[in-house]
Amino acid sequence: MLDDTGRDQIRSEIEDIQDIFIKFGSLLSKSETAEPDLIELSALGTVLHSFYTGLEGIFLVIVKRIDVEAPTGNRWHMDLLEQIARPTDSRDAVISESTRQKLESYLAFRHFFRHSYAYILEWDEMRELIVDLRDTWDITKQEIEIFLQTTT
Repeated sequence: MLDDTGRDQIRSEIEDIQDIFIKFGSLLSKSETAEPDLIELSALGTVLHSFYTGLEGIFLVIVKRIDVEAPTGNRWHMDLLEQIARPTDSRDAVISESTRQKLESYLAFRHFFRHSYAYILEWDEMRELIVDLRDTWDITKQEIEIFLQTTT
């Protein structure tokens, strides 16, 4: 069961992710037509990192409050993503398989970003993630909202 506190936590994370698009909107738009410089690339790396971190926050609320047990171990990030895409005895799948597959790329980038230096970032490797970011968020958010509406 997802109580009001859990719903409030999820809605707060959704607002925080929405704020990413507001605060970095001009940079995201600019990157659609021009290759970012090192500073902009670093900021875009932070955007991608923050985006996926926010999603993980939502997913953790759901699995801790409904599934009761969150994944552990050195694969817990991937296990969490897989868990949230599967139905359980207590809940429906939160996201679709196609969304899970899209989010896998964001998870991989987040892992890379956390364990590297900003000057190592390559635009060619980030471009698709940035270009698809808004659509990926829109689909993921819609699936989360449907889950919230259908979960008591």
